[in-house]
Amino acid sequence: MLYRARAGTIKCMERPVDQPESPIEILRRLENIARVGTIEEVRTGKPARCRIRCGDVVTNWVPWIAGRAAGEAGSVWWPPVKGEQVLMLAPGGDLMNAVVLPGAYSDKNPQASDNPKMFRMDFGGAGFLSHDADGGLMKLEAVGSIVLAVMSSSITITESSIVIAAGGASLTIDAQGVTGSPDVLAQGISLVNHLHPGVKRGSEETDPPV
Repeated sequence: MLYRARAGTIKCMERPVDQPESPIEILRRLENIARVGTIEEVRTGKPARCRIRCGDVVTNWVPWIAGRAAGEAGSVWWPPVKGEQVLMLAPGGDLMNAVVLPGAYSDKNPQASDNPKMFRMDFGGAGFLSHDADGGLMKLEAVGSIVLAVMSSSITITESSIVIAAGGASLTIDAQGVTGSPDVLAQGISLVNHLHPGVKRGSEETDPPV
């Protein structure tokens, strides 16, 4: 619908004219698209979030990229820690929609190795997984214990013992030797219930167990 123009007014306007953002706002958004910062604070409660320090600015709570986040269909839970260097990505320069990509080495947190053929993943608490491509050595080290479980069966390794448990039976290796429960079979012969035929008094030896 057209209106007759009056003196000092626009003659014809079908819709409002879009007002472009100021150059300062455009520059601010461009600077916010990708920023390097450090983890200032981590919230591990649901939903998990972190706050990033970029110079003198501390962001609101924003999510971090975890690698996988599909719940039971596939998920990784490894929260970043305070002081870790990260890259913050903000689509359109809007920090309200920012996400954080952890994992940039820094002077405070340098790499764990300078060997180009070495894979190493440190878990914290002195535990790590490493693989040397040259020698083919793979090593998983823990200070406390390692448990490998399949349903009710398990292998538990500590500094002083190895315990294998399956089907109600167990085998323990420790300073006392090897202990099996409820029994140990060798070529079908029971250690607990085997019999020795040909038993005679005197110095003669018994026959092999049956």
